[in-house]
Amino acid sequence: MSFIDGFYPVIILKSINAWWCAVLLIILWALSTAITFSRVSLLDFYQKMNFSQLQLDIIKQCNTLNTSTMALFSSLWFVGFLGYLLYTKKYFAS
Repeated sequence: MSFIDGFYPVIILKSINAWWCAVLLIILWALSTAITFSRVSLLDFYQKMNFSQLQLDIIKQCNTLNTSTMALFSSLWFVGFLGYLLYTKKYFAS
């Protein structure tokens, strides 16, 4: 999904409106992720996705998948992708 969100405007439209749409989508995605993981832990998220108890136990053993780590990785992804979009703005017609 992220691939489509990011590359659809670049490949198909090449208009500045498409670029702004991509920026808006990325910002909305980041807000949605922040709201979701501020209210629900990653383990609860997986439980609501009907993961088996065995899978949940394995996830519990992995301490790197806590809420703060997920927030960090999500923030890094957001900043990187937003930087990519800023870089590509010069290729869009005004």
